[in-house]
This record gives sequence, C-alpha cells and structure tokens, in this order.
Amino acid sequence: MAVFVAFFAFIIGVSFPFIDKLPQAFISIMVGAAAIITGMAAKPFIENFLSGIAITASRMLNIGDTIKLNDYYGTIEDISATHTVIKLWDWRRYVIPNSSMINQEFINYNLHDKWLWAHVEFYVAYGSDMQLVKEIAEDTAKRSEHCLDFEDPAFWIMETNESSITCWIAAWASSPAEAWELKAEIRTALILDLHKAGINTHVNYYSMNKKDLDLPLE
Repeated sequence: MAVFVAFFAFIIGVSFPFIDKLPQAFISIMVGAAAIITGMAAKPFIENFLSGIAITASRMLNIGDTIKLNDYYGTIEDISATHTVIKLWDWRRYVIPNSSMINQEFINYNLHDKWLWAHVEFYVAYGSDMQLVKEIAEDTAKRSEHCLDFEDPAFWIMETNESSITCWIAAWASSPAEAWELKAEIRTALILDLHKAGINTHVNYYSMNKKDLDLPLE
C-alpha cells in the first residue's frame, strides 16, 4: 500500500507542471483516485482515533489501572489518540493500537474496586494442630506492611488430599502491586513460621513407619 501511494504521488508530481494541458476527464480521475487513496491511507488513523475516544468514554480503561491482557500483566501508562501504552511488571512497554485494544478481552483489576483480595495457598501434614496453623497463618498476614487492617485475614481449609491438607490465608491489599508484595511476604514468613513450630507441609511416607501412619502391623 505504501509503495502504491508513493508511486501515485510521483505520478501527480510529474504531471503537475502540465496540469493545464491535461484532459478534464483525466484530471477528474486523478482527483477521485487521490481522494480514495488518501481515505485508505487515513483509515488506520481514523479507526485508532475513534477507538481511543470509545476507550476513554467507556471508562473501562483508565490511566493507572492494572490489567492482564493475554499473557501481559501491567499498568495503563497512557491512552493516546492512536495507541494504548501498558507498562509491564518488568518495566517494558507494551504498545497496542486502540483499534486492536478495543477488541481485546482483558481483566481490569481496578475497574470497580480499589482494593484487592489476595490469597496464598499452602499445605500442612495430617496430624498438625490446625488451630495453631490458623493462628500462625493469620498472624503472618497481619505482620505484613502490605496488609490492610480494616478487616482481619481469613483462614480456610480448602481441601483434604491424600498426603496433605490444603489451606488458604487471604487478606486485603490496596492495589495489585501491593497484593503481589503481600503474597510474597506471606509465603516467605509461612515457611519460616511453620518450620519453627514443627509443622510439616506434607506426609513423608518414606521417612515414616507403619506405626506413625496408624497402619496395622505385620
């Protein structure tokens, strides 16, 4: 398309000195072709411009929102007339045309709620003192500076597997970035606190004898 436009512009430039000598029909054709080519060349800009207006007017995306788009996770840094710029978690910039952005499916973590409910899944072995596990998990979340204190952290037993008990500890964070930090701190502290309390994360069948597993002796 760009080559064709350049070629057409060259023809017009060469013909311009002789414009008064050219037939009227030829001039009309040239003007009509120029209008069509100009419209085709401007189509991407017009589509992106109108899409940018639609994105801004719909308020589905706002500068500062944290979103997940395809495999990309980041923050909306700019919505220009033609492109949307997403600052990724590793500080790279993902630039996407507005006409493509408006047709994408994405998750907006800030669309209605400013706070984010963050949870960490972990495992403990059967025979563990679950009340102690609950207290450790809740205290671990509360100690984090990234945890909002308007509501206490919540602890649940989510599943009982063959070799372990699946648990969740969840708490509120003020933003997706804070939620990421909160979960990272909880995981680190849980490993240390559970180990210090002598709570195993799973049953080690190879290090336990039949008596420990409460199996009938031979």
